[in-house]
Amino acid sequence: MTVQTRSVDSSELLAQRINLLLKNRTGVPIKDLLVEVADREVLLHGYTNAYYNKQLASHVVMNVINNRDLINKIEVI
Repeated sequence: MTVQTRSVDSSELLAQRINLLLKNRTGVPIKDLLVEVADREVLLHGYTNAYYNKQLASHVVMNVINNRDLINKIEVI
């Protein structure tokens, strides 16, 4: 019997962690949230109904991305 495992790189783990933080810790309603982690930057995509929510998401993420740049493309609608 062969067990297949999927390796998860650190970028994917960071993206998952950010997703969980934004959903569980902040309670910020962000629709279609997508977190992308590249070599030196983190991109946030999605939609929210208040600029405050976008700013709160930035604040939360800045605490966990270390030396990466944050690009917050969450749209306020």
